Amino acid sequence: MPEILAYIFWILAGAGVGLLLGWWQSRAIRKMEKQQPDRMMGRAYLNSVPRVLLISALLFLALRQDIWFGISFTIGFTVSRWIWTWLALRQLKSEGK
Repeated sequence: MPEILAYIFWILAGAGVGLLLGWWQSRAIRKMEKQQPDRMMGRAYLNSVPRVLLISALLFLALRQDIWFGISFTIGFTVSRWIWTWLALRQLKSEGK
């Protein structure tokens, strides 16, 4: 039973991190919209470094405990990012009308 709780924890952790990173990314994009195009690419790469490091560290932590915990974390993260992307596209579509 505790193993099932650990799987659920890693799925929820992945989903939470995915939603947090989606919010963080959209906030960074809104800030960059005010900048000049030549500075945008550099800022985009610079802003993505903490997100990549965070997800890599959490995935490494999950994989060190068990391969299936890492897979659970990845599934939760991927599904939450799909949901975030769908919601963001839906919001853009409603703003375009």
